[in-house]
Parts: sequence; structure tokens; C-alpha cells
Amino acid sequence: MPRTISGSKRKHPHIDNLTLFASPDSKGIRSIWQCRASFGRARSPVRSLELDYIKDDPNNLAKAERKAADWFYELEKDWRLGLPLRKTSVASAAEQYLEEALEGLKQNQELDKIDSAKARPRRLIPGGSSAWNKENFRQSKWVIENLITCYSDFRHGDLRLINFREIQNWSEWRSTWKQKELNRSWTSGTLNKQNRVLRSVFKWARMKGLIDTIPEIKDVPESLRNSRRPEMTQHQYTTLLKHIENKYINENAPAMERVYQRLFYLWLCTIDATGVRPWKDAKNAIKMSDIDIKMMLNGKDVEHIIIRRKEKGKEYSAVADKQWLYIYEDILAIRKAWGVTSEFLFAHPVTIEKRRIIKNEPVLSFRGQWRRAVEELGFAKKGDPQQKRIAPYSIRHRYAARRYLYNKDITLEDLAQVMGSSPRVLYEVYWHYKATDNYQDLVAHGYQLKEGRVRLLDDYGIRIKNVDANSEEHKAWYEKYPRFTEPPSNK
Repeated sequence: MPRTISGSKRKHPHIDNLTLFASPDSKGIRSIWQCRASFGRARSPVRSLELDYIKDDPNNLAKAERKAADWFYELEKDWRLGLPLRKTSVASAAEQYLEEALEGLKQNQELDKIDSAKARPRRLIPGGSSAWNKENFRQSKWVIENLITCYSDFRHGDLRLINFREIQNWSEWRSTWKQKELNRSWTSGTLNKQNRVLRSVFKWARMKGLIDTIPEIKDVPESLRNSRRPEMTQHQYTTLLKHIENKYINENAPAMERVYQRLFYLWLCTIDATGVRPWKDAKNAIKMSDIDIKMMLNGKDVEHIIIRRKEKGKEYSAVADKQWLYIYEDILAIRKAWGVTSEFLFAHPVTIEKRRIIKNEPVLSFRGQWRRAVEELGFAKKGDPQQKRIAPYSIRHRYAARRYLYNKDITLEDLAQVMGSSPRVLYEVYWHYKATDNYQDLVAHGYQLKEGRVRLLDDYGIRIKNVDANSEEHKAWYEKYPRFTEPPSNK
């Protein structure tokens, strides 16, 4: 509330529920006329008349009274129509929304640091069920700063009067002129994500009493088939794994670099063997307690490997390939070697304070390793649209393709259950895998252990390579690194 300058307050001579007063500006240099209107029990809005206050000047006072009366009659018309009395622009509302979003993000991050706070409610995105995190805050901030606050009609127009036509004008501006200016090529899915940010701003404005109704924001029809990520071929997958392997088997490299490359390798193999979505926050990261491995009575063969998942608000049981047991055992070796005791399967083995990495906290993504690897291999080109960019999600496509092709009895409904998806989405995205010309490329297997072979692991729990069991190389390696290496049977 503006501070009133002593002796400036007075009632309007012709309008009983209109008061004038002067207050200093934010820098304390000028004094500005203000006015306040009262409408029964409704909140009393205050408006700057943008007129300098001149003490004891009757002409200045008369001019202020005229401007105040004009504003009052305009406001009274809105009040009679039942419109909210607080006037603001879409841009201003979006900026206030972003300030509260930042507060929500900080609050959620603080709660995430406290183990006992897991059951405490998080700050949610207005009108949604998702809690604020770094990823959705970053996206909201970009949309607001680049597409909402810079749009002229949103900067100057009245938030209360925005309708479907104004929204369509904004959508056309963003999809043509702004897209060209930013040198982007947005898919229907990306445009609809931007719509969700704008829709959340309007939902927040209604919660704050700035508007009574939310204008219709019509989404763009999406074609999952056209906008899907490209599948990763068997050649690309094996090339990527070999590229990473060459980094972690180098015993002359720093141990910390090697172990993170090895974890990255095992993370990719986990997505490929289980079909789970690559996660970006602790809520979706795989926990040790989520893993159910049951062995046959002989103790050697796998009966089943099930991983409980909750993604996009949907709970399901991911069915892992049996060979994931080897991946799991290699992760356990690293955990033991580095003293990791985290509840999360993929957890940081060290603390690096400068990078805000804390030992035993979950690894939320391997974004840096992924970006460097695909750039070094030429799998990604800057500026390529989504449907041409290889991403970790492309590996999930491989899982779906294998399940759909190998098991002739599996239905889309069955596959949807173990992937936490829907039959419609699977049909839209994966139908093309039925093409026979892709068959040979997709049936090839990746990470596996052949009969009569053993893994050679160093004291950091990192596998260097596989060799024939009981070979001279196997025996020599066991003598040097017995901690995690399987002993020769004829030693």
C-alpha cells in the first residue's frame, strides 16, 4: 500500500466512495497523486494517476480529481459486470506467477534434502498434480520470458479481457514470426507444452482473484507417429556402448571419471533391458526396494525380474530382460567398491561440493555424458528437430520393438501394461517396427554374457572386459584383482 503524504488525503467532491491522496514514488524523488475506490465489501483498489502532486495548488488538485473520476467510472462499469476490480496485464501476472514458482521450487528442493520430509506436501504447479522441480521451472521460465512477457498484447492488454481470439492471435504470432526469429522448429507436442504454461498462468490468476474465468486455449492436434523420437539402431547402440567402454577401461584415467562412465554405460543398459523412461528427478529414480529378482531353485537361473515404477502418475511393473541380472550385479560391485549405501540404484559414489554432488544422492540424469558422447559420435546435430535427434528415450523404443517382435503372442495391451503406456500410444509410435526390413537390425542382442566367459573387474568394481574362463589371462587377472573377479575353477 503506498505511503500517504501528510496533508494530501481528501474525499472527491462529487463521488463519496472515491478518495485521493499523494505518495512518494519508489525512488523517493517525486510525489504522485493516487486514488482509492470503495465498492461495498469488495477490495478497495488503488490506482496511480501518473500526475505529480503539487501541494496547495488548486489547478493541480482539480486535474487529479478529473482523472480520478474517469478511472472510477471505468472501474464501476467492471464492478457492475461482475469483473474483478484488480487490473493487470498477462505479462505482469506471468511475472508474479514465476516469482511464486521460484519460491515453490526452493521450498521443494529444501524438502528433498530432508529424509523425514518425504511425506510432506510439495508446492504444485497451479491447476496440476506435478510438483515444481528444476526441469518444469526451467521450461516455464523460458516460455514466460520468450513467448509471453515479450508479446505486445500481453504486455499492454487487460488480463480480464483476454479471450479466445487474443489467444489465437498469440498462438499464430509464436508459431510464425517468433519461431522464425528464434530459429526453431517446434513440434505439436512442444507447442502444447507452451500452452500448458500459459494455461497455468491463467489458473494462477483465477486463484488470486485477478480473473473469474480462464480463456480457452486450444491445443494443436498431435501426431505421435510424426513427432516421435527416432529409434536407435543396433549399430548406433553398440557403437555408443563401445565408445563409453573405451573410456572406463582406460586404467590410466582418473578413477572418478572411469566410474561415472561405467555408471553411464550401465544406465543405458538398464533402459534398454527394462524399457523404463529415463528419469530426471528423485521421485522417478529407481530405488533398490523397487527391484524384485527371483531365482530358480537351482540358484543360477532367473525366474523373473520385476521393477516397480510410477511414472506420469501411473503405477506399473516393468519386466526386465533376464540378462539385466548381470547389469545389476555390476552396479552392486561399484556400490561395494565405493561404499555406496543409498536407497537409489544409481547414486553418486563421491561428493563434489563445487558441482553440488553429494555421495549417496541419486544420479538424476547423465545429460552431460550423453551430450558429449553423441556429439563425438556424430549422432546429434545442433538445431535438428526432435524427430531427428537421438535421445535416451530412443533406447526405450528398442525395448518396445524387441517385445513386439520377439513374442508373437504379446498384444499391445500387454505391452502397454509393462511399459506404463497406453495401447493407442504404442500403436502410434511403434507400429512401424512390424516392417520386415527392420527385423534383422532389431533382433540383434546387446549386453550379454556367453557361456564359458567371465568378467574381469578391477578394484573399483569396473568391468574391463570378458575372457574365456580358466584361461591364462583369467588366472593372471584374478591374482592381481581377486576382490570382484570370479576365481578360476582349476586354480
